[in-house]
Amino acid sequence: MILQTFRQAPFLRLLLALIAGILLQFYSDCSAFAGGILTFAAGLLLLCTIPKIRKSYACRHFFGIGIFLISFVLGIYLTKKTWLQSEWMIEGEHSYLVRLTDDPVAKPKSRMCKAEILSANESVVREVVNTKVLLYIPNDSASSRLTAGQCLLIRASLEKPNSFPGADFDYPLYLRRQGYGAVGFVKYWQRDDRPVPCNQFLWFESLKLRNRLFVHLRELLPDSHSFALAAALMFGYTHAMDKDLRQSFAHIGAGHILAVSGLHFNLIFGAAYFLLSFLGRGMQGKIIRQLILLPCIWGFAFLTGLSPSVLRAACMLSLWGIGDALFYRPFTLNTVAATAFFLLLYYPFYLWDIGFQLSFIAVVSIVIINPVIVRLYPVNNPMVKYVWDLIAVSLSAQIGVFPLSIYYFHQFPMLFLLTNLLLIPLSGILLLLIPVSLLCQLIFGTQAWLAFPLRELLSLFISITQSLDRIPGGNIAGLYLDVSETILCYIGLGFIVYLFVRRRMS
Repeated sequence: MILQTFRQAPFLRLLLALIAGILLQFYSDCSAFAGGILTFAAGLLLLCTIPKIRKSYACRHFFGIGIFLISFVLGIYLTKKTWLQSEWMIEGEHSYLVRLTDDPVAKPKSRMCKAEILSANESVVREVVNTKVLLYIPNDSASSRLTAGQCLLIRASLEKPNSFPGADFDYPLYLRRQGYGAVGFVKYWQRDDRPVPCNQFLWFESLKLRNRLFVHLRELLPDSHSFALAAALMFGYTHAMDKDLRQSFAHIGAGHILAVSGLHFNLIFGAAYFLLSFLGRGMQGKIIRQLILLPCIWGFAFLTGLSPSVLRAACMLSLWGIGDALFYRPFTLNTVAATAFFLLLYYPFYLWDIGFQLSFIAVVSIVIINPVIVRLYPVNNPMVKYVWDLIAVSLSAQIGVFPLSIYYFHQFPMLFLLTNLLLIPLSGILLLLIPVSLLCQLIFGTQAWLAFPLRELLSLFISITQSLDRIPGGNIAGLYLDVSETILCYIGLGFIVYLFVRRRMS
């Protein structure tokens, strides 16, 4: 069964090779051997062009080994390149021209700004151009008007981030994996009104559009909790949500509802697919439908900030949509592996991103475990089937992510089934109601009756969340797993699933 899975999912083999190269290069620099491995791989591929060798049964694996080794070397090369891009060797105070890559986030005494260095004074310009930095700007009326895409001339002493005293969390390594080479408090800054380059124009325009939508959303929802929940559900913007409400979602196992991911994309994509069903099931209708849906998927992805979970969902839906338009149903595990492969090619340090890990493990668990759970209780009633399918998906995803959740968050939500049964249908309604309410507000202006259904549903959503959080024993805290224990958990879990699936198939 395992060999059959690898044959049906060629991207899974490439993904494993790429991950092996990333991990080996990250934990022990092996780039010196990459050239030799690449030469050997190229030699194997050249041998496969010789007809006698290509037809030989004994040499049938040469091509596969060559591609595997090339993927392995790619992991080594990309990891080293990405690591060097965030290396910071500059000391002292200098002048820099930077561009803000995201909207500033308000802190108690400053505004945190993610930025990229465009140029610097001549003594350091070669070493720092294109480096991502984390800036802290004094919190005042001028800095409150800063937005993504703007350029600033700054004077600052940027340096490598320092670890927090007495903390187990390696903050410098975390920032380095995020691509940030330096942090610093800005002593002096001024605006520089130069245009956004063409290759970044679409991204910054999407952020501007999101900010304009936030203005209208605040007019519809004056209550801060309701606005914060709507912004998180629709756009993945969690900065407006207070700590207590966010903690309530974490306690009841509803954090995935706040983070825009496959759940949100599937709900929106499913509704849009249904609305376009009048185009028919023929190839022409399917192609037209996907030509409409795919730009909408990526437009929504841009609005939500292109986090790893968003990229995963958008890539998977795009691959599925292309297959659907061409009457080809791709093997789902291969689609997941292909998505992960291309995302790691784009940025290899996504491998350490918590959202990336949780989202992919959850999807793989659903792909493998969900069909087994669904077959345990076959039903025909549509309502019962909907509830049972929701339970099966929740169970299969939770089975896959619980070791990783304990490793990162040291807690386990006992109410995850009840949470998903109550909140996922409600979130689906809200994901349709929020854009409809915004559209009506743009057409008719701010009218109390327009926002009434949205306000009531958001209040109900918050009430259910807080009520579930108050249930005694709903969350088990104080659970700990180290890296080796987490890996052993997944090995044991994989073995149990393998035996169960094999028994069901026999």
